[in-house]
Amino acid sequence: MRSLFSLFTLATYLLVACKNDPSKGQTAATDALSNIPGARYVRLEGTVGSEPVVLHLTSDNTVGAPTTNYGGQVVWADGSTSMVFGTPDSSGHVVLEVSFNGQDSSLRYRLDKITPGGAWTGTQEAPKVPVTFTERYPVGTLRFAIKEWQDSMKSDPKIKDSPVCEVSQSVMVPNAAEPALNDWLLQAFLKAYGNDSLPDRPNNFDALFQASRKEAFDQYVEAIKEYEPEKNGDLPEFFSYSFATSMEILHNGNNRLTIGVSYYTYTGGAHGMYGTSLYSYDLQTKKRLGLEDVLKPGAKNQLQPHLNTAARRWAGMGAHEPLDNVFFVENNTVPLTENVGIVEKGLIFNYLPYEIGAYALGEVRLFVPFSEIKALMK
Repeated sequence: MRSLFSLFTLATYLLVACKNDPSKGQTAATDALSNIPGARYVRLEGTVGSEPVVLHLTSDNTVGAPTTNYGGQVVWADGSTSMVFGTPDSSGHVVLEVSFNGQDSSLRYRLDKITPGGAWTGTQEAPKVPVTFTERYPVGTLRFAIKEWQDSMKSDPKIKDSPVCEVSQSVMVPNAAEPALNDWLLQAFLKAYGNDSLPDRPNNFDALFQASRKEAFDQYVEAIKEYEPEKNGDLPEFFSYSFATSMEILHNGNNRLTIGVSYYTYTGGAHGMYGTSLYSYDLQTKKRLGLEDVLKPGAKNQLQPHLNTAARRWAGMGAHEPLDNVFFVENNTVPLTENVGIVEKGLIFNYLPYEIGAYALGEVRLFVPFSEIKALMK
């Protein structure tokens, strides 16, 4: 699971660290929407050996952070995706590791430092093949800025190392030539971040963070009261809470965009909870896309065998091996989920931890190529 939490680390570096009195349940105002120094998104096209790939990569070398962190998604020639993450090594080369199916793999890219608008070159280790990427934004793609908020509150401001509640929000803000498209996407992203579930339905990300922070801090204050420190003594170390929301890009091309909005929540216990919701958008019609936009009427119900095939492929299982050897499924069948992303060459079905597998299995992303479901498509 190291790859998953490396990305959450990337998304949650401190920008603001206000330490407050939990009895008041409030903090000083956070900075308004602003760029993070050194944080950027790049869309890279290139090859790994002879295979053409696209790499959606985010870097973050925020002032005060110990090193630059990299994370993102590599899109393979067949259209499937894998998570990548990494940091520079002692010689200044960027070392990216590839995660297959939520687990670290032996694939590592050692690349020269990025030059804006230039090329990254290097090698893949084991097997050793050349790697080249160039930053490109063809017609039908978008550039993004990264913007982020964070605040924290001590459980006891009088104690230096007392447990804290941290809240962070990271957003990729579109920079299209058409202002109306930028405005529409930001409102679509707000819905993806759940603004409808909060009081007063915040209509911008600054207000959304303020509302989310208040909700988190209020929850923390209430938890401290229920613990009754005056009776039970100092709070244990695990009483630190964390709430993080961030965004990743899975597809950016041909006037379509697919993002993942990820959350991580820790409120005590053995581990936190996390998950990613996928959203696809048509940039020309300014519409959110769903299965009904690519499949014939009624075809959604015929996806079952293709999901089963994708699950076996994801887990490296034999064609006839029972799925319940790996997954929590009934009748040897993977259930259909509405958590779907539409990418260039297929559909990505995302299952959250515990949804069809143990927590240790992580999120399960099943890729169904369009080439396998041609008869179901419009």
